[in-house]
Amino acid sequence: MEVVIQPMNLFESEICVDCGKPCHMGSGRFVNRYAYYGDEVEGWRCGECSAELDRLQEELGFDL
Repeated sequence: MEVVIQPMNLFESEICVDCGKPCHMGSGRFVNRYAYYGDEVEGWRCGECSAELDRLQEELGFDL
């Protein structure tokens, strides 16, 4: 028997998967949001969190 775990879908709630702030139309984060598909959760990542992750990756020398 194979156990399949489905990630929690946060697309309809329109909150950022990282900071939990709203990223719906009119929130100021709607335009710069990105779809995120992870093992445990899937939904939107706001532009602020995405920019912060990009800076961290550059500082730590990760090359994607």
